[in-house]
Amino acid sequence: VATAIPISIIGTFVVMSTLGRTINVISLAGMAFAVGMVIDNSIVVLENIYRHMQMGKSRVQAAYDGTVEVWGAVLASTMTTAAVFVPVIFVEDQAGQLFRDIAIAISVSVILSLIVSITVIPTVSAKILNVVKPKPGKNFTNLWGLTQRAERISIGISNLVATILSSTRTRVIVVCGFTIGA
Repeated sequence: VATAIPISIIGTFVVMSTLGRTINVISLAGMAFAVGMVIDNSIVVLENIYRHMQMGKSRVQAAYDGTVEVWGAVLASTMTTAAVFVPVIFVEDQAGQLFRDIAIAISVSVILSLIVSITVIPTVSAKILNVVKPKPGKNFTNLWGLTQRAERISIGISNLVATILSSTRTRVIVVCGFTIGA
């Protein structure tokens, strides 16, 4: 996952230089905005590969199956982000001049992260990723207690929402309370 950031950032620098754009505060801001999105693709693919390895598949098969399984979702996520910013690149007036660098930086970074997540991550995972079996012990017990508390909170919230939605009078009182509180 750590490879996604440098590859995407360096690739963005190369593309911007090729397009005759300079590295400035606006383009750096675009890359800063894109960092979260850049690693997201790799995390999604890597976690799915790991899940397939936990199912008992070989590294290579898990890398292939895990990547193919989430390929569509990762592609859709990347394309929706790019679809927002790519049109800004072609705006001709002052707004286009102002936001072109940020649009290029974000679009290129996210598209390069897609390429990294479907090529580099599966390849490296097939070579070095291992499944770690959890050892029951104190940390596992503490985690189990936390899970039980979270479940009780979730059930409590569900019951509260069911109570609120059960009668029209309660709904009106809650809406009025939120309106006055706002």
